[in-house]
Amino acid sequence: MHIADGIVPATWCAAAHTLSWTAVYWLGRRLETEEVVRLGMLASTTFVVSLIHFPLGGTSVHIGLYGLTGILAGRRAFPVIFAA
Repeated sequence: MHIADGIVPATWCAAAHTLSWTAVYWLGRRLETEEVVRLGMLASTTFVVSLIHFPLGGTSVHIGLYGLTGILAGRRAFPVIFAA
């Protein structure tokens, strides 16, 4: 989601930032070596696909593959999408 600057108070931004980094740490800890490659590929695929834009009624929409990432990564989806 894209929000214009100055709409959300700075204290809310700081709280969301802290919560996000805590979630990334908590959900991404104790990774198995085999998971790193799969999660990296999911993050890169999600990022590349999100660069493709489709025009829709005066604006553009981009696909994120977030649902597929959630299915394939499970609880590790949050750090993967955060990295993407």
